[in-house]
Amino acid sequence: MEYNILSCGAVADGRTNCATAIQNAVDTASAAGGGRVIIPAGQYLSGSVLLKDNVELYLESGAVLISSLDPVDIKPFPQGGNGVNPDDTADGWQSGFFLGASHAKNVTISGMGTIYGQGDQVFLDKNEDNGFHECPKTCEAFRPRMMLFEDVGEIPPMKDMAADLAASARALADATKSYYLSHIDKDLICFGIEESPGRLAASAALCLFDRLPYMENLSGREGYVLSVYTCPKFRKQGMADKLMAALIQYGRNEDLGKLWLNSSPMGKNLYLRHGFKDTGNEMELML
Repeated sequence: MEYNILSCGAVADGRTNCATAIQNAVDTASAAGGGRVIIPAGQYLSGSVLLKDNVELYLESGAVLISSLDPVDIKPFPQGGNGVNPDDTADGWQSGFFLGASHAKNVTISGMGTIYGQGDQVFLDKNEDNGFHECPKTCEAFRPRMMLFEDVGEIPPMKDMAADLAASARALADATKSYYLSHIDKDLICFGIEESPGRLAASAALCLFDRLPYMENLSGREGYVLSVYTCPKFRKQGMADKLMAALIQYGRNEDLGKLWLNSSPMGKNLYLRHGFKDTGNEMELML
C-alpha cells in the first residue's frame, strides 16, 4: 500500500513544515501492517519524523526533503520505544533528530530523491585553521542530528544491500547510456566543457518536447534542463554559468517558449542568476 504525503496535507513549497503530514502517513502505513510513504518530486521542509515498523520512506526523483533548522520543529529522540518507561522522553542527542527510528523493524529509506540537511547554512568555513581541516568546523546555528536509529531490527545484511545497490547502479548506468545514445542531437541536446580531448570537466543537457500551446507559450515548445554537473576540481571557475548561458541561447535560437528544471537547494543560486524563477515545485525561465 502506498501513502502519498500530498494526500496527507504536505505542501511542496520548501517553506511549510510538512512533519505532521509525513508523520501521519508513516503512522497510517505502520498501523495498516506496513507500506510505502511516497515523497513525490518537489521541495518539502520538515521537522522530526519517526519511522515505524514495516514502513519504507521513498523519495521519488526530484524530491528534496529538507531538515528544519528551527528548534521548535525538532523533537528529542525517544528511548525505550513504548512511551511508558521513564527514559522514553530522554534526549538521545542534545539537539534532537530529523529522521529516526526507535525499537522498530523493517524500516527503509529509499529512492532517487535528496535528503538535504542544510549543513551549508550552518557549518561555515572561516579558515580559522588555515585550511588544516578539509571540512568547515564552525557551526553558526542550531542543527539537529540528521539520522538517529536505535535498536532497529531486521535490516538486510550490508553485503546484500551493497550487492543490490551495485546491481541497481549498473542497471541505471546502462539505461542512461542507452537513452543518451538514442536521443542525443534529436530531442536531447548536450553541452560540455572539455578538460582534455574526450574528458569532460562540466556538462549540461536539454531535453526538448512539445506540449499543448498556452498563453505564455504559444508554440508549446519547451526544454527541460538536466544533468548540470561540474567535476569537483573544476568548480568555482564559472563553468556552470557558461553552460547555462549557452543552453539558454540555444533555447532562444530554437524558439523554445520555456525552460524549466528541478533544482537542488545548493544549485538554486546558479539558476536565479540566469533569470529562472522559483515557482515552488520547479524553476522556470520564459524565453
